[in-house]
Amino acid sequence: MKTTRRSFFVGGCALAALPSFSITPPAAGRKLRLGLIGCGGRMKSLLTNAIDEEVVAMADPDPAAFEKHFKLLKAYGHGDAVPKIRLFSDYHDMLDKMSSELDAVLIATTNHHHAPASILAMEKGLHVYVEKPMASTIEEVGAMRAAAHKYGVATQVGNQGHSDEGVRRFAEYLAAGALGDVKDVWCWTDRVNAYAVEPPPAALPAGFNWKAYLGSAKGIDTYRETMHPHGWHAWHGFGNGSIGNMATHIFDPFMWGMELGAPTSVEMVNNIPGGRGSWDVSTEFRWEFPANAKRGPVTVHWFDGIKPGVPVDEEHVKMNDCVRDLKWANRPPIVEEAERKYGVDFGRSGGAVVCEKGVMRIGSGGGLMFAPTSFQKELGAVPKIFPREKHMNHMKDFFTAARGGRPAVCNFDYSDPLARIVLSGNHASLAGKGKKIAL
Repeated sequence: MKTTRRSFFVGGCALAALPSFSITPPAAGRKLRLGLIGCGGRMKSLLTNAIDEEVVAMADPDPAAFEKHFKLLKAYGHGDAVPKIRLFSDYHDMLDKMSSELDAVLIATTNHHHAPASILAMEKGLHVYVEKPMASTIEEVGAMRAAAHKYGVATQVGNQGHSDEGVRRFAEYLAAGALGDVKDVWCWTDRVNAYAVEPPPAALPAGFNWKAYLGSAKGIDTYRETMHPHGWHAWHGFGNGSIGNMATHIFDPFMWGMELGAPTSVEMVNNIPGGRGSWDVSTEFRWEFPANAKRGPVTVHWFDGIKPGVPVDEEHVKMNDCVRDLKWANRPPIVEEAERKYGVDFGRSGGAVVCEKGVMRIGSGGGLMFAPTSFQKELGAVPKIFPREKHMNHMKDFFTAARGGRPAVCNFDYSDPLARIVLSGNHASLAGKGKKIAL
């Protein structure tokens, strides 16, 4: 399906015509009954923030994945609940058999299962928390948003930084126009979610449900070394590369504060290709956003992976992880120049606006920083316009929505346009260097 500028908005335009109904929220005071889908390292972090709810079922193709979650539950005093938890190797089976006993699901699978698992859960009337990126394709994003409206459920994307005070303040400086006419936004990460050389085939882990893991992924011919539990980010069909792994966090405050909307074009400016089936080892992307009533046109720049000219070998980069030294990271030259000028370190992942008098930078998921430090005082005070709550927590924000409260801050309505921007980078990568794609 060709992506056009209209298709960036088609999900939102079509929503009014969809039938919808509201799910009755759980009784006040009762714990939410949760199903966990994808029980790797990311889910362990999610469960830490959901520890006061009730885990009813877990689904993961690797039977070895459950034990660390059992240990976590026991460590928090929920050991008595562990023997009652139903275990499945395929979330389709879990949702078919257990949906009447669940209120919500937490999804932390490979990216290509985000949409199928979310939509199936919503069809069964369950509230959905899904990790970023929201989906693996632009078309899936629209389908997920439409399903949320059709079935009247609460939703949240795991863009945890959106609930951070630093991200809110960064977005509020932008919304207030404190930095003047911002024409360029600079974003980067040192992640290398790719392989320069295709890893060899490998034996499946004991008891691993390869069919369930593979799902509808295309172009994956066999299980390979490092593919599980984390290496899947690198693979076409499973993950979305470095940009899919990190850009949701990094783009968010700019989209929020500047009301970026949909870009008119995206282009891969430079890259170092990965091995067969892998995303790029290094990329530079550029999006053009039109002016709106509050600001002029904006160019968003993205850099990831290893710096061009640095050897792509084990000495310099750990594949499907990050560069071994920050000096080898593919970061915006203007950001590196500002670091030297002000004697600061803007970090391995983040986003920045570079002005004549200083830099305002945000880390991936938080960490507001000004250089020089006097720049913040020079910008002056800006109002707090975005809602916040004391001790705000991204998971608990979702639980509030699932219990019938206000919509979660990163619900599918909010997350849809952000996901489309991120995933259009994958389109540009597949199109090749120097080919501007009209959106």
